[in-house]
Amino acid sequence: MGPKLYSRLESECDRYSAEKIQGLLNQSPDCDVYLNLVHGTWLDHCEQILTIRNIFLYLDRTFVKQTTGIRSLWDMGLQLFRQHLKKHEEVERKTVHGILTMIERERTGESIDRGLLKNLLRMFSSLGSYVDGFETQFLAETDTYYGKEA
Repeated sequence: MGPKLYSRLESECDRYSAEKIQGLLNQSPDCDVYLNLVHGTWLDHCEQILTIRNIFLYLDRTFVKQTTGIRSLWDMGLQLFRQHLKKHEEVERKTVHGILTMIERERTGESIDRGLLKNLLRMFSSLGSYVDGFETQFLAETDTYYGKEA
């Protein structure tokens, strides 16, 4: 029953992740509000995956570990979230743009929510898309900023 249960869990988590990411489309144009929505979605996703992992701990520790080519329930959840984030490029693009706007505002002396910034960057890192999704644009904008300052 392990393969059937794992497959069913994966399809349910896939559906859930797709709904959550799609729910971020066409949300508030306000940068801070949008970033808080993304952060809330990420926290909710992590909490749900941890709950699923705790409920199906036996499956995760026996079937998954004994079967090659199958990810742990936590890794599967991360993969699904990353997959749907990449699928809906507008969400990722808007999130990165919002983060870069926050950094720019801080550089000009404005007060920002550093905790939110830290958590969103940690989200990109956890998803394994920090370098591809954020760092390249961040370095380009930093180069431009300090070029103007000089």
